[in-house]
Amino acid sequence: DIMTTAEVKTLDQCVLELMPRYIDLLKIDTEGYEANVILGGLGVLKEYQPLIWVEIWSEESFLHIRDILEKVGYVWSARYRSSHNYFFSKVPRPLLLAKFKRRAKSTIINRLFSLRSIALSKR
Repeated sequence: DIMTTAEVKTLDQCVLELMPRYIDLLKIDTEGYEANVILGGLGVLKEYQPLIWVEIWSEESFLHIRDILEKVGYVWSARYRSSHNYFFSKVPRPLLLAKFKRRAKSTIINRLFSLRSIALSKR
């Protein structure tokens, strides 16, 4: 058996080291560890207030993540079609979508990709 070790840092620790001036979008896809990433990044969420794009595969995880985010002022804003991609923001869905009012719904995701972001992935 080969044993490997890996350093694990919270989102708050990573951002403290990187010191970005702003974070517009936070993409979280960590294969079931999304709630842990969010809990380790509550400071970042409070300070930067980014739009959060999170992949969630179960209703139980969705409810848990929604509860965590609601405690820091986030609301569930959208689900991309019938996928496992959910968006949470500091503003209600009508205000979020109003920002993209002139764009076709199919281009909203393309717009989000163009925003400055920190993408964290377990991969």
